[in-house]
Amino acid sequence: SSGINAEWPLRPGQKIEDLTLSNRAKDDKLAELLEKSLDSDNHSKTISSNLDKKSREYEALHIKFNQFEQNYNSLSDSLSAKESELQDLVHENKSLKVQVGEFLQKLDQLNNDHCHISTAVTVMQESLDSCNREMRCLKDTVRYQNDVLAQKRKKYRLRLCVDTTA
Repeated sequence: SSGINAEWPLRPGQKIEDLTLSNRAKDDKLAELLEKSLDSDNHSKTISSNLDKKSREYEALHIKFNQFEQNYNSLSDSLSAKESELQDLVHENKSLKVQVGEFLQKLDQLNNDHCHISTAVTVMQESLDSCNREMRCLKDTVRYQNDVLAQKRKKYRLRLCVDTTA
C-alpha cells in the first residue's frame, strides 16, 4: 500500500471520494439484490398463490370425483337390480311361453274335436233331413190312403144305404 501511495500521490479528499464511490457501488449492488429479493418474494408469492389455487381446484375435483364415484356405485346398484328384474322377466316369459304352447295344443285339440263334432252333426243333420223327407212322403202316402179309404167308405155307405132301401 505504501508503494502505491508513493507512486500515486493522493489528492486531498480522494480517499473519501473513493470510499463514497465504493459505498455507492455497494448501495447500488444492495439495491439490485434487494430488487432481486423483492422479485423473488413476489415470484414466491405468485407460486404460493398458484399452488393454493391449484390445491383448491384439486379439492373441488376430488369432491366431484367422490360424487361421481357415489353416482357410479348407485347406478351400478340400480343396474344390478334392473338385471335381476330382467332375469325374473325372462324366466316369467319362458314360463308364459310354455303355458301359451300348452294352451295352443289344447286349442288345436278343441279345434279337432269341433271338426269331428261338426262333421258328426252334419251327418246327423243330413240323416235327419232324409228322415224328414221320408216322413213327409209317408204322411203324403197316409193322407192319400186315408183319402182313398174315406172315398171307399163313402161308396160303401152309399151302397149300404141303397141296398137297405131296396
